[in-house]
Amino acid sequence: MNALGTLLGVLLTLFLIVLVTRMVLDWAVSLAGRMPSWSFRARGVTHRLTEPVLAPVRRVVRCDRP
Repeated sequence: MNALGTLLGVLLTLFLIVLVTRMVLDWAVSLAGRMPSWSFRARGVTHRLTEPVLAPVRRVVRCDRP
């Protein structure tokens, strides 16, 4: 059980790092306007890695109902 907890902790830490990287890249692109091409590729990678988790959360949190 300890190994499973350690693995889960490492995976959650890696996900958090990718999520923070996604936020920083999104802010940088929004604020700077013109960014190098590598930043758009890195942004695409971070979006592909985090979107499977964020999309269901976004659907639950979104309040489109009157």
